[in-house]
Amino acid sequence: MMHMKSAQKVLTFATSSDWKYRQAQAYVQPQDISLQQARIDLPESRDEDVVTIAKEKADYAYNKLRRPLIVIDGAFHIKALNDFPKTFVKFAEKYIGASGILKLMEGMAERSYEWPNVLYYRDADQEKYFVGYIRGTIINTLPNNSQANDFGLIQRPDGYVKTFSEMTSKELHHFETNIWSPTLFEEFTTWYKQTAQ
Repeated sequence: MMHMKSAQKVLTFATSSDWKYRQAQAYVQPQDISLQQARIDLPESRDEDVVTIAKEKADYAYNKLRRPLIVIDGAFHIKALNDFPKTFVKFAEKYIGASGILKLMEGMAERSYEWPNVLYYRDADQEKYFVGYIRGTIINTLPNNSQANDFGLIQRPDGYVKTFSEMTSKELHHFETNIWSPTLFEEFTTWYKQTAQ
């Protein structure tokens, strides 16, 4: 008598970011989790707490899609600046940029930062969030002739000798595969396979 394998549930990732979706897909697919992308515009909250924002986005997406899903949101905390800019990353990047951050940090010995990234799961019966931290150091000076605002110019992640903007595509891939993805998805995938499927 043949035993039929139970149908695999499909998990939806509500994001307009193809990069985030590709990172998630690359990590969860080998673990036998079926993931699909839903490109929906999620509300931009003014809250300073990244978990609150992720919950708002997960609730919004679930009310639209009515199926098990995840959302991801992050914040940029610079210790010497009392965790500024927190969840207002795009705003700070646009208006003060990397050079503005370095100006605010002139003469400061404390240069550490962290990115709390929140993965928020939601279905009809339960919700749960997971937080992964990426940590590093803010460098002292901008690269020569740099006019860009991008915060990647000044962030050097722990364990690396280059900032994000200095890394080659191969080095970035190493970071994404060995640091970013496991930090965000490892705990979630373990829980999801045991609990939610």
